Amino acid sequence: MIIDGGVNPEATSEGTLSADGTVKILDLTTGEVTLTFKPPEPIKSAVDISIPSSGPRLVAINPNNELIVWDAMTGKKIASLPEFLDPYYHVSFSPDGSQMVVISETSPIATLWNLAQEKKLFDLIGHTQPLYNAVFSLDGKRLVTVGKDGTAIIWDAQSGNRLLTLSGHTASIQAAVFSRDGTRLATGGVDGVVKVWDISAGPTAGQELLNLAGYSSYIFTLDFSLDGRYLASSSFADGTTRVYALQIEDLIAIARSRLTRSFTLEECQKYLHQATCP
Repeated sequence: MIIDGGVNPEATSEGTLSADGTVKILDLTTGEVTLTFKPPEPIKSAVDISIPSSGPRLVAINPNNELIVWDAMTGKKIASLPEFLDPYYHVSFSPDGSQMVVISETSPIATLWNLAQEKKLFDLIGHTQPLYNAVFSLDGKRLVTVGKDGTAIIWDAQSGNRLLTLSGHTASIQAAVFSRDGTRLATGGVDGVVKVWDISAGPTAGQELLNLAGYSSYIFTLDFSLDGRYLASSSFADGTTRVYALQIEDLIAIARSRLTRSFTLEECQKYLHQATCP
């Protein structure tokens, strides 16, 4: 049974993780399985498969309650981290594979680790309820945590300092993703809403840019297109996937292709997110 999956930053490979710890890497161009890896020692539970730019990583908990990280390409053990007693962990790697953030569905605190040193760097304290997801930006300088309290907190991955707290969802947040240029963050909640935020370094940082409602159930995954013009989202319960155009010129082109009259002011405000019609 497959329990987890992930795509590398270049969007060329996908990894799947089975309950017994077996990892398979697929070439997204050909659909062929290019790698199969099984843990070389007994595990108590498989935790995660991730594919940073440095290569695929398997994370599992062994019978001694250690969190083990393997390089699935070489079979080498990268790190062994002690005292992981909770059965429900999620991890995310920095793009270069040097850092890992660990969250638990029973704790509001995330921990950031240096894998080469097998050393905990920071406890990231700021949420009030358990966490559901954590993601690094593409440059590895920031990370975001989201969870049951309905907020997204962006952290400096080098210092552990909190940079921004984003509030606006009316329920838990399950999904989050940085745009590839690092200027926007998308979040998806149990409220069925996708929000896009300005997280640039300017005076508008923290501003909500878009509120994309319409799902009947919670948002499970999010991803920006490579050029940042589109955002894909999927809902776990209703099984639907939507692709949103984020650039105003794309929205206008789509609207004009489907409309044989001029826009009303109400339509421009609702669908184009413009105060006046272009």
